[in-house]
Amino acid sequence: MNGNLQKKQVFVPISCATCGNEWENSWHLFIYCPMAKACWEELGTWNKMLSLSNEADGFVQWLFKLFQTLDVSTLENIAMVLWGIWRTRNEKLWNKMVKPAEIVVSSALQLLMDWRANGSRNIGVGMVLRDSDGVFISAKTNVFVGRVGIKDAEAMAFKEALSWVEGMNVQDVIF
Repeated sequence: MNGNLQKKQVFVPISCATCGNEWENSWHLFIYCPMAKACWEELGTWNKMLSLSNEADGFVQWLFKLFQTLDVSTLENIAMVLWGIWRTRNEKLWNKMVKPAEIVVSSALQLLMDWRANGSRNIGVGMVLRDSDGVFISAKTNVFVGRVGIKDAEAMAFKEALSWVEGMNVQDVIF
């Protein structure tokens, strides 16, 4: 994954952002990284995850095996924890913030419970700024609370991007 960032000229270490021990790829980050293992143990699914990973030839096949084997409720929990692992990885990579597996899992499951109870009320926005050669300059994310349609959400995201580049005094921007 960090190798993909380097191909896009975002220069980060190629080792796992979470543990620093292995070359970071999906297989390592989401299954074998000590943080991922701790998350799966916290969720109570480590033995099943390990068993299915031993039967799979790669990360995508592992995901398909999950879909074929597990019930919907368990899959929803796993999807949220996968997202939590990804978010934790990004927080460590970009902000040097570390969360224990217990917090990653409890936050992911709480978000799932909130979503089930209320539906999605958040709009997530992500932006990347590159120079004319495609070299990474900066990135930003934001979350807006509220329910709006897709077109309104896109307009809000565009407005946020305009405000962001204006605040950085960037000229000649192509969206």
